[in-house]
Amino acid sequence: QTVLVHDGTYVGFSVTRGGTSNTNRITFVSKNLHGAIINTPFTLGGSLIGLYNNKNYVTIDGFILENSPDAAISPGLSDFVIIRNNIIRRSYSQGIFTWHARNITIANNEMYNKKNEG
Repeated sequence: QTVLVHDGTYVGFSVTRGGTSNTNRITFVSKNLHGAIINTPFTLGGSLIGLYNNKNYVTIDGFILENSPDAAISPGLSDFVIIRNNIIRRSYSQGIFTWHARNITIANNEMYNKKNEG
């Protein structure tokens, strides 16, 4: 299943369910590379995109993520996540926080103006 995000500026989101296998992934993709901008966390002080607790087999592809008060993307306790082709800028905490996540692919992302860890 694919969520195609049109160009524009959006509030962040928490993924509510993951896929079931590598061939049955949930994919969030910007329709035009870097055309979709996420710049407000979905909870006060939180991440821009949260994939907490077994949101496995999820792909995040082609977004600009900026001004996060916490990690821009947090696949904590989730496995087989792909994070690619994103630009992360002005994030206060980690750009991508992979706490207890396994089999994560992080590719072709750029990070700028970080205050803490990458």
